[in-house]
Amino acid sequence: WQRQGSEPLVLVAASSIYQDQVDLLGRIVEGLRQLAVRAVVTTRRAVDPAEVQAGANVEVLQTAPHTRVLREASVVVTNAGHGTVMKSLAAGVPLVCIPMDRDQRDNAVRVLRLGAGIRLSKKSTPAQIAATVTEILEHPQYLAAARRFADVLIWEAAHRPRAADEAE
Repeated sequence: WQRQGSEPLVLVAASSIYQDQVDLLGRIVEGLRQLAVRAVVTTRRAVDPAEVQAGANVEVLQTAPHTRVLREASVVVTNAGHGTVMKSLAAGVPLVCIPMDRDQRDNAVRVLRLGAGIRLSKKSTPAQIAATVTEILEHPQYLAAARRFADVLIWEAAHRPRAADEAE
């Protein structure tokens, strides 16, 4: 992955396992095509990137280095799996959470409680997705909340004992 353009960067990260997410990814991409953003969509093993139609401003890849992408990202659109939520918050990036299954609804609620993002229905339209990404880009309180929580995670990593230390 190589950053293209100077527009705000949106990372779209759906589940690494198949959850029938091709339609949702298509609606997300369709919504992002309407915006003055750059987007990178990662499908992982769950979906062949060829199943998701890219656009002039949207790149669809099987994988990309999320840690590197998150350093430049302005928003993450995700199904709210634990890994993506924690990586995004640790990087101080606000989220659009579109939970599909399992723990994702609970993770989305946690993001809402922090004020670090917005939850949408998995049936959201491209227009609703585009409006929500725009809401996060235009209202800095989401970024501020994500960065506050990133600071908490940094402090805890430096000052709290690790489980392995406690076990020893």
